[in-house]
Amino acid sequence: MRLQSLLVALALAASVQAYTITGYNEINCLGSEAGTTTGTQKTACASLGTNKWKSIRADPGDFVLTAFGKHKETSSDDKDKCQGNGYALQPGHCVNLQKNDEFQEYSVQFIAIKGQDPHPQDHEDECLEDYKSGSDTSL
Repeated sequence: MRLQSLLVALALAASVQAYTITGYNEINCLGSEAGTTTGTQKTACASLGTNKWKSIRADPGDFVLTAFGKHKETSSDDKDKCQGNGYALQPGHCVNLQKNDEFQEYSVQFIAIKGQDPHPQDHEDECLEDYKSGSDTSL
């Protein structure tokens, strides 16, 4: 049983969709791509490797991505890592920096979906019966 659980865990870990963060040197994600960061691991704080990007577009995959913009005069001490204005990176949406900020770091979180019904098809009959009887199941 342990071997089976281990194999399932390994299969799930291998199936995590990678994230991609693409930076642009112009606002509104115009012009050519200035650089890309990709990965499949969560991280509390990582450097984008540049501070020249003016806008970002992301494909978060199975992760929650946050980019951090700092005021240009902010110190770069380790204690200040991933501080500043946080920008949630949604799939396909362009995020522009606030004036006088620079994208410098990002964080990657993996949030598991707990309590998800593994067999939603088992409830189809209940839903169909409710529909046929005219029951109001709305909240």
